[in-house]
Amino acid sequence: MNKSDAMHPSTQCNAGYSLLEALVAVVVLAIGIIGFAMLQTTNIQTNAYARRVTEATVLLQEQIEVLSALPWGDPSVSDNNGNGGNATVGYGLNAVGAAADNSTIVGSYTISWNVADDIPFNNTKTIRLIATWTESQGGKNVTMDYIKAR
Repeated sequence: MNKSDAMHPSTQCNAGYSLLEALVAVVVLAIGIIGFAMLQTTNIQTNAYARRVTEATVLLQEQIEVLSALPWGDPSVSDNNGNGGNATVGYGLNAVGAAADNSTIVGSYTISWNVADDIPFNNTKTIRLIATWTESQGGKNVTMDYIKAR
């Protein structure tokens, strides 16, 4: 070792990492892995919910196709309880407190619909369809409106 190396210790070759540096690296890596795992869990839950909403939407669209093909006076497209389509179905929608005009169960979904005659115009029927299901966080729903013209 010459005189210039003694004055500048940074020029000396380090043989490896210290134990403290290795522990800090492991902690940083562990925090990153935990954050990634939490992100994946959230992604899985969000994807599952999106799948359920998509399934419910498709079921409502299928029910709209069925109802649109029915004749004008069919009981399935009539305001059977006289509430003008303002029924509470599922979880607080249109909080009037009446029952749905019609409903059916498809798998884990309940498809309910209400009919309002002459709304928004004469010779039309507004049909509000509501798909409800239950998840671990509670009840969920998707709503669609369809206007059937005479």
